[in-house]
Amino acid sequence: MSDVDAFALQPGIDAAAAFRLAGSPDYRAILDSLPAAIYTTDTDGTLTYFNRAAAEIAGREPRIGIDKWCISWKLYRPDGSPLPLEACPMAVAIREQRPVRGVDIVVERPDGGRVPALPFPTPLHDAAGRFIGAINLLVDISRLKSSERQVERHAAEQAALYRFTDRLCRAESEADVYDAALDAIIGALGCDRASVLLFDEAGVMRFVASRGLSPAYRAAVDGHSPWTPGDRDPAPIFVPDIMASDESERLKRIVKDEGLTALGFIPLTVEGAVIGKFMTYHDTAHHFSSAERDLAITIARQLGFAIDRRRTDRTLHESTERLRLATEAGKVGLWDWDIPGDSILWTDSLYAIHGVGKRTQSFAQWLDLVHPDSRADVLAAIDRALKDDVPYEVEVRTVRPDGADAWIYTNAVVLRDGAGAPLRMVGAAVDITKRKDVEGQRDLLVAELSHRVKNTLATVVSIARQSFAKGATLDSARKSFEGRLRALAQTHTRLAEANWESVPLAALIEDEIAPYRDESGNNLVTDGPPVSFTPKQAVVLGMAFHELATNAAKYGALSGKSGTVHVAWQCAADGTLVLDWRERGGPPVSPPKRAGFGRLLLERALAADLKGDVTLDFRPEGLACRITLPLGSAEASRPAA
Repeated sequence: MSDVDAFALQPGIDAAAAFRLAGSPDYRAILDSLPAAIYTTDTDGTLTYFNRAAAEIAGREPRIGIDKWCISWKLYRPDGSPLPLEACPMAVAIREQRPVRGVDIVVERPDGGRVPALPFPTPLHDAAGRFIGAINLLVDISRLKSSERQVERHAAEQAALYRFTDRLCRAESEADVYDAALDAIIGALGCDRASVLLFDEAGVMRFVASRGLSPAYRAAVDGHSPWTPGDRDPAPIFVPDIMASDESERLKRIVKDEGLTALGFIPLTVEGAVIGKFMTYHDTAHHFSSAERDLAITIARQLGFAIDRRRTDRTLHESTERLRLATEAGKVGLWDWDIPGDSILWTDSLYAIHGVGKRTQSFAQWLDLVHPDSRADVLAAIDRALKDDVPYEVEVRTVRPDGADAWIYTNAVVLRDGAGAPLRMVGAAVDITKRKDVEGQRDLLVAELSHRVKNTLATVVSIARQSFAKGATLDSARKSFEGRLRALAQTHTRLAEANWESVPLAALIEDEIAPYRDESGNNLVTDGPPVSFTPKQAVVLGMAFHELATNAAKYGALSGKSGTVHVAWQCAADGTLVLDWRERGGPPVSPPKRAGFGRLLLERALAADLKGDVTLDFRPEGLACRITLPLGSAEASRPAA
């Protein structure tokens, strides 16, 4: 609330006197120094005063005695529709003589620029209660809106990845896979056009799907590739402006004639070997952000996995189609069960599938090879086939002598005597272990992605609530929010680089100290054995180290040139990790008067999420923090020496 507002709203204070004070040189200097826009009007809404911040947010010099209700020449609602000046919040406050709150507006400047703002129009009354005018405070919320858009964009990207994964799992053909990929590439990466290319049997890169590209362009660049089949772990290539690149003049001309400027080459790999690429195209020059690059790599990993799965499924389908010929050639297992005599004859290939040597085979001996989880299904299928003459068809999980599991698809027909009694079952078996592995990986991927999306969104919401808590200034809240969001993103990047398996403790510490390292790098010293943490632990610890590093940069050892941070850890004999963070050489330290978000995160989140213990000692020579975590659980790993 401004000084004028405070005077005007206190009982017994003459609002006219408040206006006179606001017009005095001292109060005018105070009001002009405020970063928030303030202006006043008379009872008709005619402008009587404005400070310099009001002129800046309006992008013009408001006209005292002429402009009514508002300092801006045009207003809009958040949805982009025009807001007449006579219907603006200030006009409503004057007309209805009541404060107006919680209404967002958009101020348009004469140069066309638009600024989102939050107004606080308030009627003024004199000591006798007579309405004498109004005062308005306009808060520029551009940065807050930008932060909200960043969170929304991250959530939209995660949702797009989830939809992409879901569509890949439900794809019934390669065309479905490519269609889902193009939707995800254009939707999540925001490019104008896209394509998917794969190496053919001759090792030539060929288009298999595209959006927005002409046949002439596809023909002109067909076969072009920065990689050769089998290249290991290739890095993506991003070209912000083809005309400024070192590509050949011929390729530049082809790309430019198509109306393209920026290109992204993202490799598709299977087990680390390149099998193709997908392309992103922008009609104008485009800067590829690090977040966009990481998202493109994530899409490429899922697409490469899906293509490999479809190839596996196609191979299985083709094998099924050739089953009769394969059976004749002895490439699948055949079996013949003499039911009355309880003996089963197998072909050599079926013994190989089960991994056992040739032997006299009875039903009980074969059932011993079936995994306990599959026995009930097998017995039920046999019972239906024998009693109800239902076709015998089942997927059987078996156990090989070496302990490895295998999956076999088998079907059979029942041969009966003249009275209908079953005599024999004759069937074929195919090893489908690889297909089952692929299906398991698919289910795991969907479940894991869903879990990560929920956890990430919950973390972002928690960060936003804490950063923009009551009492924080907009600028400090924005900086805290952006810093914590960067810390979360950095940890996620580390996890993505490690295929979401684990992150070294040293990397988590160095990532958060990196912005404050001096040229020599000597202001951070780390000492401890190799220790890695799982995704859940890495996210919590990454945020904790971010808070420690930020605090050191603001108030502690990293706020000056002579300070140092020494981080040492060791694995105790009782299976715990003991980490000491010690600061030296900074300004004198005194215990804080209140516990902020960083301290709450250290003391509560580590205890709740990681079963850890944190001790903070605000020594005059520098903060000392000890973190103790259990390493005996499955959520932490300690590499062997």
